[in-house]
Amino acid sequence: MISDDDLLSLLRIGSGACRPVKTMDQIRSEADQYLYIENAFGLYRKPMFAVFTEDDVDSPLQVAEEPAMGPTTQARLLTLLSQRGLLPKINKLTKLPPAISSRTTLAQFKKIVSPDTIQGGLVLAKQRLTKRRELGHKRFRIDGEMDFAMQAYSTAAELAVSLIMFDHVADGGYKNQLEGVRRELVLCLGNAAEMGLGHEKYERALYYALAAVEYAENLPLDADADAVDATIREKNRRRVVRARDALK
Repeated sequence: MISDDDLLSLLRIGSGACRPVKTMDQIRSEADQYLYIENAFGLYRKPMFAVFTEDDVDSPLQVAEEPAMGPTTQARLLTLLSQRGLLPKINKLTKLPPAISSRTTLAQFKKIVSPDTIQGGLVLAKQRLTKRRELGHKRFRIDGEMDFAMQAYSTAAELAVSLIMFDHVADGGYKNQLEGVRRELVLCLGNAAEMGLGHEKYERALYYALAAVEYAENLPLDADADAVDATIREKNRRRVVRARDALK
């Protein structure tokens, strides 16, 4: 198991991965170009033989872009720190833990986990979650890339889960910043299931659809930011049936 000090040493990395990403119009230097590539590009590469054979195979390498992976990583780190009781202790430190780089000051380290920084990070993460789902829409509806769309939806769901886990260990202390995330999870899982069905990845589609159906049972039907209405619930139940029928 990773030690407390090693876990703390990852905080600055996770925080850095939540940095703003420049658009193409904002690039002004060669350094900006390299940073843009590092920030804005994910990895979705099929085996080279598939280029020539045109076989329909899954990409063995699938890594979402930093705007999705960064907040996912940071939320998971904050969750682990909370579970170990370390998060409230950081602001009481009088010196840096041994594993923290000396290039980081104590004030900088404390700021990473201050309530204001965490609140701002959660708001940003929720925005990026919605954008990730919208990216899935674009990849399917405009680009016609069902496999890419499924990856966009599934990694958006992964981000949503990490935020919900942190909200749980924080005892709802950041519920205002995370309103609507649970609904987003159901939407992303349902959309990923639909892509799986269309791409004939029926087992994966079944897992996504079942998760969407089961999680929605804990959410209200209406009059709430996390409400999932009957139409969405029924659509996901139909996806479960379609996936099971295809697997018979």
